[in-house]
Amino acid sequence: MGIMPNINPIAKKVSKAGKTTFLLFLLVLSTQFSNAASQDSLKVKEPKHYIRPCLYFNSIALAERKVVASNLDNVKFHQSNIGFYFPMLTKTWHKNDTILPSFQLLGTLNVLGGAVKFTSPIDNSNHRIKKGSVGLRGIYANGQRNTWFVNVSPFVAQENALGTSARTRLATVVVFNRTVSPKFSYRIGYSKSFIFGNNYHLPIIGFRFGRLDATYVNIQLLRNISVNFPIGNKCSGSVFSKPIGGIYMFKNTNSSFSNQGKVIQFGRYDILSGFQLNYRAGRNFSMFASSGISSAGKISFIGNTGSRNNLRPESPFKTYRTAPTLFVNIGISLYFGKSKSINNNYQMYDALDMNNSYDPGDNNMGPGSNNGIPNPNQTIKNLQYRDVQDLIQDTDLY
Repeated sequence: MGIMPNINPIAKKVSKAGKTTFLLFLLVLSTQFSNAASQDSLKVKEPKHYIRPCLYFNSIALAERKVVASNLDNVKFHQSNIGFYFPMLTKTWHKNDTILPSFQLLGTLNVLGGAVKFTSPIDNSNHRIKKGSVGLRGIYANGQRNTWFVNVSPFVAQENALGTSARTRLATVVVFNRTVSPKFSYRIGYSKSFIFGNNYHLPIIGFRFGRLDATYVNIQLLRNISVNFPIGNKCSGSVFSKPIGGIYMFKNTNSSFSNQGKVIQFGRYDILSGFQLNYRAGRNFSMFASSGISSAGKISFIGNTGSRNNLRPESPFKTYRTAPTLFVNIGISLYFGKSKSINNNYQMYDALDMNNSYDPGDNNMGPGSNNGIPNPNQTIKNLQYRDVQDLIQDTDLY
């Protein structure tokens, strides 16, 4: 009987080599899968729009003040509004590497609620008001220096107690902007606005001195005057003056106006002057708080006549000045999705500034800061995979 060879050492060697080979095969295979997954993650869908959807909320309260030379005694006012704008269409024409004309169409929504409180023997009532608007806006940039902005916002504004007796009005803004250089631009245009408490056709004349992503002075006559400056990487401040106001269908609770019928129109405006602090936590969230003094305010009462000529202002039967008072205004903004890169595209910076300046609903109270304009002072710390992924998806640094 022959001696059987001892195969255990050989089997052990084969088994060990097989295991090693199998492990190496799994390692190579997993590497290939990892590379494929990484390549798939790099295949990011290119953003379609320059302006991202934005949901914003703000609230303002004015302290009780005297109605000058009136038997109405005092009046108190506050309002809050929530708005939303979203891109519907963005079209870009590629002429060459440096000239990229574009057109953007956005939809807008805005809902406002507030209260006007009178304190006097002839009218001691609290009027709950509401306002709702929908609209469209178009922004065309020729890819060089010229930008056109058009906004149309139909709206209704009335006291809640009036039910369905709302009157539809129309606010309009048409503006031409010329971006002369990163540090200077000017605007001319037209607005049909109610922020001065009546139906007015107003010119728009504006100038900007300084870079929109740095310190700048923004003079938009009859709309806003402000000095804006960065405070670190996440904060900015502004000293400003601007009007806010509106016109509403109103229940007539004033005993001295009994001959005007059960429904009248109420118009009001204030000139707000103060300081605003903006905080931009990231590319998707920003907030602001402002305070100061309201001056040069007026309230007016207008008959609800059958003649409704939108080409000229209404004729109030009573107008009163209101005493100066303090105000507080706070707001937050949420942004969604990704946007096309606009780094160093100063014409597009002006387009975003116009979108922010002429707010939906004709309230002159928008998101509060130009969150879409890249912050040149922002740096990336502790670089990680998520930071790299964000840079791949959106080349703007925030």
